[in-house]
Amino acid sequence: MLAEQNNCRPYIFFGRYEVYFFIFFSKISKVSQRKESVDMNTSVIWEKEELAILKKNACIIHTLTNHILFKENDETDNVYFIEKGHIRHYHNTARGKMAIVSICGPNEIIGIPAILLRQKRGVYAETIDESTLWVIPQRDFFNILYQHPQLTLKMMAIYCQYVRNYEYSIEGLLAADVSARLAWLLIHIASTAREKGRLRHFIDFRITHQEMADMIGACRQTVTVVLGHFQENGWVRVSKNFIEIMGIEELKKMAG
Repeated sequence: MLAEQNNCRPYIFFGRYEVYFFIFFSKISKVSQRKESVDMNTSVIWEKEELAILKKNACIIHTLTNHILFKENDETDNVYFIEKGHIRHYHNTARGKMAIVSICGPNEIIGIPAILLRQKRGVYAETIDESTLWVIPQRDFFNILYQHPQLTLKMMAIYCQYVRNYEYSIEGLLAADVSARLAWLLIHIASTAREKGRLRHFIDFRITHQEMADMIGACRQTVTVVLGHFQENGWVRVSKNFIEIMGIEELKKMAG
């Protein structure tokens, strides 16, 4: 079930068009430079005034777990700020399996490239847990950018970070072994998770070994074995419904 306010229609996005945009933008702008270690922090620090501007131009919707927000090829007319919860974006493969593209969490804005490119949704979007979203219509979003240059600069900074992360992910899929790829994925998920101190993160939504395997191009059995090694080393603690990351620095070295 979906509770809506102000009669707004719920849509969310994250699709292949956005991935193409990020890769293309990274080539022409060269915003990312080589680093010795992986920096997967996608969290954004918002000023109170900035959040007030976004919220003033949005309607708020609340969704339950496993609610499909939109399907591939749906029309695109909004951008979204995630106040609470997590959203997975995925394709359905020819064999009927779910291939997860990404997981987004609190303080992230999604949907901007699709709005600018005037493209339809590229994937399915589904909530992983109970979520609260601010839905900003396209016209209002453009007005925000025109009237508030500081927010335009912040959007640019957000996407520069996304470009860097996609460069790391592409390189990892091409060259890294499964241990490094899984470490990279856990770091990325940790950036959207609840912190328990500076070096501890608590992923309290359910993500299966198969879903992690799909995201890094590995088989489920190998992911299970590697997670077991990580747990033996004291870097993670794995349960059926959560993953606690205690060794974020060790995972960064593994992924680097």
